[in-house]
Amino acid sequence: MALDNISDMTLEECERKLDELLDSDDAEDEDIIALYTAMGDKAKEEGEFEKSKEYYMNALTETLMKYGESSVEAGDAAMNAGNGLFNISDYETALEYYTKALETFKETSPDDCDRITVAMRNIGDCHFYSENYEEAVDCFTAAMDFLRTKKSEDDPAFYRLYSVMAETLSKMEKFEEALGYYQRGFDIKKKFVESDMDLMEDYEGIGKCCEKLGKNEEGIEAFSKIVKAIKETMPEMDFLAKEFQSHIDAMKEAISKQ
Repeated sequence: MALDNISDMTLEECERKLDELLDSDDAEDEDIIALYTAMGDKAKEEGEFEKSKEYYMNALTETLMKYGESSVEAGDAAMNAGNGLFNISDYETALEYYTKALETFKETSPDDCDRITVAMRNIGDCHFYSENYEEAVDCFTAAMDFLRTKKSEDDPAFYRLYSVMAETLSKMEKFEEALGYYQRGFDIKKKFVESDMDLMEDYEGIGKCCEKLGKNEEGIEAFSKIVKAIKETMPEMDFLAKEFQSHIDAMKEAISKQ
């Protein structure tokens, strides 16, 4: 029984279809797994994170029965289970599932750069949100080292890693190192976006590091890009522009006193 239209179904429609399959004598395991996974995705999109986690867990259970532990399918299902737990802020348990997924991917598909890198990054994210910043840095570093064996450093895959590394180093008040990663990520991202609006988070990270380091001219340049983008594209967010303008004014005052 193929579920070709599963992406077009609502969560409620998926739940009804699952009930039908579970009551059927000829239900395909693949369809049940696909429905549980889709229901996890759709519940997440609707902000029902607890429900999403339960569906992902059910998908994992069905996947393990169908494919066994040493399968890419099991790795993917463990990743989804980790995502479900992460979304309800259960970082400790999410870490266990991400670690299992990483081990599975290394065993079953050691050359799958995307799966392995994302699993390593997700492990780092768990440490970051648990405020274990040293462990997070180690994870992000390992992910970058692995990615370098597969892709050039101007690949978009590096952007996310540079960004989370910069954010982690900022939390550790290592602003000079953080600034370097923000700038490296910025250099990659600017090649793939259309406007400064898409670079606001990057400008903010760069600006805040520069402000902490007393690099006021560079900080003013970064924050000015944000203010200009907001005024041109989101005038209703003028209060946010004023917040960044206050940082600009403070740095200009600091320059005047030098």
